[in-house]
Amino acid sequence: MKHYIIAFSGYSGVGKDECSGQLVRSYNAIHTGLADPGKRHMADTYGWTEEQLFGPSHFRNVGDMKYPKFEEISPGVEEGDPKYYLSPREALQKYMGLMNDLYPNTWIQKGVYIHHQLGIGDCLYTRMGGLKISYSVIKRNEPGKIFTTFSDFRHKNEISYLRKHGPDSPAKVETIPIIVRVKRPSIPNPPYDHRSEVEQSTIPDSEFDFVINNDSTLEELYRKVDGIVSSL
Repeated sequence: MKHYIIAFSGYSGVGKDECSGQLVRSYNAIHTGLADPGKRHMADTYGWTEEQLFGPSHFRNVGDMKYPKFEEISPGVEEGDPKYYLSPREALQKYMGLMNDLYPNTWIQKGVYIHHQLGIGDCLYTRMGGLKISYSVIKRNEPGKIFTTFSDFRHKNEISYLRKHGPDSPAKVETIPIIVRVKRPSIPNPPYDHRSEVEQSTIPDSEFDFVINNDSTLEELYRKVDGIVSSL
């Protein structure tokens, strides 16, 4: 048995979720994100929905009118303006960053643990619910292969931690980390002035096993993902 942990990295909006989604659709991969535990905490704390936390960028970026940042909001402020109302993206970035300040490998260590448990095969996973024990056999498209995928690698320490500890699975399977950079010509630079975006520009392509360009249709992007799986 071989367990492939395929992690996609890239700026916001380049298509990382689409790449992981293709693995889910075509190879029964289990899709997780390093930010999933933080998003579940945000859901519990602020009551945010799956769409606000995992949906398209618009839903994550818009400020929630229930959480004004100031005691009084001046007339004329646009509804949902994230300068005046707390957005899921801002809350998550600050919370995740604080935890990484306390211990730099907080989220990658948790994420790799989750993937190792999924590799054992007695756990199921949902992004809003987390790990669930299940003793039913998980269906695989290709006998002898398990695919799990991250869709939000952003930092150097995440790459180095997965390289070092990804193969250390407690399961009797060969665990192989594969790290893929996704690029998009329309997003050549970090779209946000935040460490989770800016640090990516300092990581050379040589640090990745594959680099794919999302420069055509979704169908072509899916074919490129299929090509990576074929080459394994």
